[in-house]
Amino acid sequence: MFLQIVLINLAVSCDNVGVIAMATRGLPDRQAAIMRRLGIGLAPVFTLAFIWAAGRLLDISWLHLRLLGGAAMLYVTWQMLKDGACCGTSVCAAGTTGSNAASSPSASPAPAIPCSCAGRTRLAAVSILASDLTMAMENAIAVLSVLSEGGRVPDGQGFLTAAFSLLLCLPALFWGSGLVARMMEEVPAVSSLFAGYMAYTAVTMALQDESVVLFLSAIHFRHSLPAAVAAGILTAAAGCDMRREQEARAALCRTGAPRRPRGLPLLPYAAVLIYALSTVHVFFHLAKGPVIGGIGVSPELMFGFTPSGADAVRAVGAPPHLLSLFTCLLAVRSASSGAGRARPWSAFRLVCIHTAAMIMLYVLLCGAGFFLLFGPGILSPLDLLCRLVLQILLHWSYAAVFSALAVPVKNRAAATILGIFCLMTEDILVDVFCYSGHLRVLAGFLPEYYIHSLSFCPLSPILTVRCALAAGIPILLFSTVAKRRQRAVRAAV
Repeated sequence: MFLQIVLINLAVSCDNVGVIAMATRGLPDRQAAIMRRLGIGLAPVFTLAFIWAAGRLLDISWLHLRLLGGAAMLYVTWQMLKDGACCGTSVCAAGTTGSNAASSPSASPAPAIPCSCAGRTRLAAVSILASDLTMAMENAIAVLSVLSEGGRVPDGQGFLTAAFSLLLCLPALFWGSGLVARMMEEVPAVSSLFAGYMAYTAVTMALQDESVVLFLSAIHFRHSLPAAVAAGILTAAAGCDMRREQEARAALCRTGAPRRPRGLPLLPYAAVLIYALSTVHVFFHLAKGPVIGGIGVSPELMFGFTPSGADAVRAVGAPPHLLSLFTCLLAVRSASSGAGRARPWSAFRLVCIHTAAMIMLYVLLCGAGFFLLFGPGILSPLDLLCRLVLQILLHWSYAAVFSALAVPVKNRAAATILGIFCLMTEDILVDVFCYSGHLRVLAGFLPEYYIHSLSFCPLSPILTVRCALAAGIPILLFSTVAKRRQRAVRAAV
């Protein structure tokens, strides 16, 4: 029993060590050491308190401790990612803006401005306290399962055994927190990996709440573990992207010349990977013929085609069209960056390349999954080529619209909201125009109309040519906006 408690505490405390290491990153050495010792020293105190009060707290269902703890940990993870990206660079973009730097290339480089994260110590204390509370509850539940059956409050001997076991683990945890903190400083990618693991732990904890379990059962959702893994992967990818973007802003401060973040944007590709795996899983589930609400469903009924390796490209046109949302986020992010504002046409070309790569990756992953689950199917090369070209053209037109919105709008969040609003409005307009007789011709100028045509209309090269002409309209409009922007920059110089 004693060895079991020690192993459980070491395993559960790994999460806490990662949180404390991230929270103290960027603080002075002495302050960081004090915060780490305080966080690790309070953890066994909270754990023992939860063990003593577990029988009472767990009976109060309206407290929703797991849900609140998971939400607090997600918030802490996001704040740590932002502050970690800021503190990981030698300068901040606080002293100049991208437009000023781009408009005066002959000026001397901007002086290095030390990075100052306001309220860093206070945020570290709050995050460590929240982590100690949530992890102590998890540790207490695990220890209770060993000390007594049914989660009952242990007697005095069991309580002393748990206390001695927790205190015995403190030296290893003190040493581990410092080691993890040094790893995060020397290898920045480690902090993103720890953030992903924290997001996975937070989502897992929230999904174990009693009310959440009842809600997920009511909507027939039984995939909590994949959802938590997906949250962890997306968080880690977002952390890497945020750090590269902050490094690009720091380079703008030092040299006055905007540059793109190095490497591929990991978040969109990670989202496409998860989206493709989810799509394959949905089709596999529907192929079993489940009965939902007394109605039998199937892929043919829901999406209009039988899945196979050859029909993987049809999944791109099947709703919901999350690839359009990915294109929106990527286009707005690229166009609102310093390099995008200085050279909007170059940034748009890069977005088009990434968009085509994401579509190809999605089709490839869906094709591999459908081939393994449903067989190869009958391949029609002309149909495959037309559908693939059609999808790329559609999302290029989306990229042009979203980039054109992001060029005049300075706030990235506002540009993203406008892009999502355009997607929602377009979906409504397509339904109105397609069923309004003489207004049907107007739907031909909306990309969503051609996405619907993939499932409900016979595909032919003529449809692809029509789509190319319709996609050329927003691309030409964006070209006009980009040229005006470049002329304004040159005139300012």
